[in-house]
Amino acid sequence: MIVKIERERKFLISGVMIPSSWPVDFTITKITQTYLRQTRSEVTERVRVSEVDGQVSIILCMKEHLGPGENLESETTVVDISTVEWLTLQEKADPTRGTITKTRYTFDWNDLTYELDIFQEPRLVYALLEVELDDLTQDVLIPPFLLTRTSGTREVTGEIEWTNHHIALSASDIHL
Repeated sequence: MIVKIERERKFLISGVMIPSSWPVDFTITKITQTYLRQTRSEVTERVRVSEVDGQVSIILCMKEHLGPGENLESETTVVDISTVEWLTLQEKADPTRGTITKTRYTFDWNDLTYELDIFQEPRLVYALLEVELDDLTQDVLIPPFLLTRTSGTREVTGEIEWTNHHIALSASDIHL
């Protein structure tokens, strides 16, 4: 089990993303994420299925909200899971939230690691850019290759409606 304090800033990015035109190398991760029923306020649990280069991982994650942009996160990678264990996890799914399906592009730029999530379900017109930091007051530059003349950005760090947990509720009426 990995336990860490996650400090991240989040930004909405509008516009068309064309990763093949980026001047950096990136990793593509296909993610399916299901939230489990909450048993404590301020704590969320999820099951994440990630696929990178054909390798599939199942990760159980618990996040405790500490403050805007800051969470205590514990992750356990499930090595072997039986059908019964998988079905038991599915029975614990929060019925008020849908399953999130997204593609994550992870890349390094300007001495930071960025994760750009493009959501397929629920379908969002914006991409969500996350940057993990040691200090939340650190300056963050949006990589210029993510922007076009018609795109826009807005920082949404600490805005609950831009957490994956909230996005799983609904993706309607979202505006930049």
